[in-house]
Amino acid sequence: MKIARYFLFAWLGLSVPGGALAEFDPPAPQPPPASPPQGRSWDLSVRASAGHDNNPVLATDVTFYTGHRDSNYYSAQIMGEWRFWQTMDWTAGVTGNVDVVRYTENKDPGQVNAPDEYNLNAIDLGAYLRHHFKVMERPASVGAAYGFTSESWRTHLGSLVTNEVTVDVAASPFQNVEVGASVDVAFNNYEVRFPAPMLNDRDSRSTRLGGFLRYWFRPGLTSLTLNAAYTNTDAQGSNFDYEGNSVGARLESQIFGPVWGAIEYSEDWRDYENGFVAAFIPSPGRTSMDIITVSMRVLWVIGPNLIADLYFTETEYDGNMPQFDTVREQYGIGLTYRF
Repeated sequence: MKIARYFLFAWLGLSVPGGALAEFDPPAPQPPPASPPQGRSWDLSVRASAGHDNNPVLATDVTFYTGHRDSNYYSAQIMGEWRFWQTMDWTAGVTGNVDVVRYTENKDPGQVNAPDEYNLNAIDLGAYLRHHFKVMERPASVGAAYGFTSESWRTHLGSLVTNEVTVDVAASPFQNVEVGASVDVAFNNYEVRFPAPMLNDRDSRSTRLGGFLRYWFRPGLTSLTLNAAYTNTDAQGSNFDYEGNSVGARLESQIFGPVWGAIEYSEDWRDYENGFVAAFIPSPGRTSMDIITVSMRVLWVIGPNLIADLYFTETEYDGNMPQFDTVREQYGIGLTYRF
């Protein structure tokens, strides 16, 4: 049951539909389990959700954006995984995700921008290989994965294509304890169409070194995961080079019966050595950014194949200039059917 509950949260996670992100960085990967998966060799789920986003365009405190800042939205997802090679020692599989988000607010007369320009179409494809073994009779694993992500919008943000390679190791050195570390390299290719060329040079290589510690207070029922990471992003344009350090904590638990809950906190500190300078941003420009995210979700397992959820996420972007300061809140309801 522990593995089944792990996949319950891994499928739904704490992510919510989103449009443009400040730096378009892909989210940090979920920590891998040390033990091999059990049960059938495939998973397939469909999810529908609806909610409200108070700032899908990430309009900052000082901005040229003229449209509505908030909008209702609806979204649909298809999530699948096939473990085509599954033994006690090895697991190999492929994954696929399709995500569509539609905002309901469009342009009023005289407005140049609108949230519906940030309607999102996203495809995530991946493949992975894990080797499971024991160290001093305790479970451990090492794995490698490849991921392909394609995201597109109708606005000047255009699209993002990411190719990502991850190598990680996980182990359970003590009862109810899991630890792990990973190295992740992502190549990001942006199709951005701003009038100023210096705003378009976002193609980058991002290297991330991370680790996690998970403790199960009640095996299979309540866990706390702590994580930390270092990120170095080397972009085509100097405006988008940065080094970052992040920490996070995630608590998952059965609340009662078929109701489960999760709460997550993360903070990401970024230093931009070259600043961010443009016609409307004086020198030295953006030199630092602090991103704080708090997420909460409640899951109701209606039946073996049906899960309902409520979610809320708030992300605060705090730069050294008001041109980079903003807050985004998202909340809504979702319904997932697992085949």
